[in-house]
Amino acid sequence: MRSIKLVKLSSNEDIDEIINSFIDSLYFELSFHPKPGLVTPISQGRHKDMDFFMMFESIPLIRKYLNGLMDLCDKSFYLEQESMVKDSMTFHIEDEELMDYFFSILEEEIERFIHFGAIVENQMFSKTKGVNTYKGIIFTYSILFVAMYIFSEVYEYKLLDNEGNSFNIKRYSYIKTYSYIVQRVGQILTSYKINSADLPEDTYGAKVYREYRYRGVLEEAGKGYPIIFDAINFFLRLKEKFSIDSFSYNTHSFEIKKYIFLKLFAFISFNIKDTNILGKKGERVLNEYKDLTEKALNSENINSMLKHLEQLNNLCIKEDISSGGAADIFAATFAMLKIFALL
Repeated sequence: MRSIKLVKLSSNEDIDEIINSFIDSLYFELSFHPKPGLVTPISQGRHKDMDFFMMFESIPLIRKYLNGLMDLCDKSFYLEQESMVKDSMTFHIEDEELMDYFFSILEEEIERFIHFGAIVENQMFSKTKGVNTYKGIIFTYSILFVAMYIFSEVYEYKLLDNEGNSFNIKRYSYIKTYSYIVQRVGQILTSYKINSADLPEDTYGAKVYREYRYRGVLEEAGKGYPIIFDAINFFLRLKEKFSIDSFSYNTHSFEIKKYIFLKLFAFISFNIKDTNILGKKGERVLNEYKDLTEKALNSENINSMLKHLEQLNNLCIKEDISSGGAADIFAATFAMLKIFALL
């Protein structure tokens, strides 16, 4: 595949816009309230070691990471000089062949990507004095961002190969292709971590795997995060049900918009199997958490929703639990909604 001599076609300004969407989603998730057991602007939830300000100050590190990840993608996927662009233009490259090129390079360069993520994790712990603010996001965003980088390049070449036709990354119909790329990238990263035994043995995730043979976020990542795409479809159905055309420019529907996002958070919390709760408290508490989440999800109005979320928050405080995994998926879903212009 290297004989194709690919060169980068998309502008890094386009990738910068994508990075902005990923970062905006973190600020949105952090500012969202209520989130049972989790940090919000007015609550520490069950977390005594972190608050809104610590989380807020950690987010610029994630932006720095994504910028570095963009540079790493440039260096890993494109080894030819810009003068070779004419050679690239002489080839007719099928989508499948083009994607296989990127996947093969990622497999060859995977240690560089894993190593870079580990460096940023260490920087996070150094900044927060050992507190885990966004370790889960670093892993999830690694997969989603690399997949988005590949996705963007695939359609730049498709545009080149189909001169005169217009392709727009923001078209919803392209999400299926993106979800396939996420799955392949997720398989490559998780397979490396599992096969290289690059997994700590003293975490709740490790305990859950020993007892339940479930790898949590690694398993979800290896499947391509289907919960994110299910959440997108759930959001779109709610948006259609309440006839919300624009979240940014429709100030008359604030309560409905809040209700929709509360529903979205409840949907994610109910459908994710949180290894932190399972490993820390076992199936009984996880099932109790899910029962209350289901009641919130099935609420017919915002007042009922808030009542059930308050009950859920009380459970989280009592049992010292929270679903950081749900918060990560909520942020990632919001990023996808922004990138594909679905808000």
